This record gives sequence, C-alpha cells and structure tokens, in this order.
Amino acid sequence: YFTPSSYDRKGAGRFLEDRLMRLGIPLFTYFFLLNPTLIYIIYYYKGKTQESYPGFMIHNIIRDSGPGPLWFVLTLLIFAAVYTILRFVTRRSDKKEWTLLPPTNRQILIFVIGIGLITFLIRLWFPVGWSIMNLQIAHFPLYICMYVFGVWAHRFSWLDSLQARQANLWFGVSVGIIALIPIVMILGGTGGGTEAFVGGPGLPAFANALVEPVLCVGISMKLLLVFRNRFNEENALTRRMARSAYTAYIIHPYFVVSGTFLFLGLPLDPLIKYTALCPLAVAACFAVSNVIRQAPLLRQVL
Repeated sequence: YFTPSSYDRKGAGRFLEDRLMRLGIPLFTYFFLLNPTLIYIIYYYKGKTQESYPGFMIHNIIRDSGPGPLWFVLTLLIFAAVYTILRFVTRRSDKKEWTLLPPTNRQILIFVIGIGLITFLIRLWFPVGWSIMNLQIAHFPLYICMYVFGVWAHRFSWLDSLQARQANLWFGVSVGIIALIPIVMILGGTGGGTEAFVGGPGLPAFANALVEPVLCVGISMKLLLVFRNRFNEENALTRRMARSAYTAYIIHPYFVVSGTFLFLGLPLDPLIKYTALCPLAVAACFAVSNVIRQAPLLRQVL
C-alpha cells in the first residue's frame, strides 16, 4: 500500500537504496548473526552444546545461518525490486491515468476461485512445507496477488470506499468455513491429520487451496474496516509501539524461545503457561525494541 507513494517521492534509485537499507541490512544481520545465535541459545538450553558462544559461531555460522521469520522481509525485498523494475521500464507514474473501481462480490468470487486453482496446480509440484530459504512457493500466488492489490488500493483509494456490507459478507463466509474445517477433516477421511491438505492431486488439497484465498480476503477486509472505523487514532503508547513494531518483529524469536524455556519447568497446564507467557513476552519484546531502535546507528534502519 505504501510502495507507490514512496517510489513517487524518491524515484527508482533512492527507493531501491532505501529498501536495501531498511530490508536488506536486517535480513543480512539476522541471516548470519541473529539466527545462528538463536540456534546456540536453543542448544544451550537443551544441553546439546558445551562450546562457548564464539566457538559455536566459528564452527556453525554457515550451517545455522538462515532468514528465519525474516523470509517475509526477503519476500518484500524481491517484490520491491520487481516493482522498481516495472515502474522504471514502463516509466509509469502513479497518477490516476485510469480508474479501477473496488472489486465487486462477483469479481472477488472469480478471484478466489481462480487463485485457488492456480495454487492447487502449483502445489502438485511444490506442496506446503517445500521451501527455498524459507520461501514457500505454495503460498506465493496469493502473496503476489495481495501485493498487487495493495498497490491498487493506494492508487484507486480502495480503503476509503470499502463498504461494511461487503466486508461483513466475506468475513461471515470466512467464519463459516473455519467452523466447517474440523468437520471436513473428519468426513474427508484424513483421520484429523493435515498431510492430505498440503498438496497433491487429492480433494483435501484442492479444498485447502480454495479455502485459503477466501480466508485471506474475508479476514483482511474485516480487519481493515474495523480499524479504519474504530481504531484510526493513536496515543503516546501506541505511537511508540507502532514505531517499534518492525524491530519487535525482527527480535521476537528470542523472546519466544527464552520465555518458553523459562516456563518449561513450571508445574502448570501448557495452556495456562501459554496464556501467561504471551502478554509478558509481547510487552518485553516491544519494550526492548523501543530501546534498540533509538540507538544512533540503528535509528535509520529500524
């Protein structure tokens, strides 16, 4: 959504430079430093390594390097590069040279069916779970489409014209589908398992490929509507949290892993421990992120 306006302000060169700095530097840092460090922490908690941290990094940095949850940053970096190339080659401005009305319910239905069919075909060769650098090809048809929709939503002011009736309709469909999923899994002969849904020529995989775009569209529309109408304001706390959200996203695995091991020995039901840990981990993660992002060298990146 913010890509077109950013490109218009900066131009191709500066826009790509900004993306490389804001996305590329955290990705590189996580890949070669934060991810191996997280692996060391896990091994240390489990008693699977006796090496010091420097020794572990020297011996295992290549083996344990990887994007981790920053696969999403890598995806955005790829999309930004493709967007830059297309805008630069076509020399297309972001002015409203043509108008594209928000999609009707009929067009949304055609989209979810069409993208579901494409996803099903792709998963015949690349099932869910098959990945390259944590990029799951099985999900990319929907990722690409939603990125394009974000660009169009900015260009044609779709968020301003989003109607409650349409959002509520598709959200209701999504909720109904979610409620039916356990029944489908049982009646579909999968025994309650998920293996048949990840890909292949079977009916469960076909149903899953069709369901995902419906949930994505329906839930996204509802969330956009709710936050546009009821939560479109901020205070000092939410302003700080918003500015720290990117940093929190980058470092959150450390709080998940550390919190999990700290709560592991407590004689409580796992659901109780999960309920107690979540708000503590989130609060701690955002508090630390707020401090980190204010460091002079990190402020421009984070």
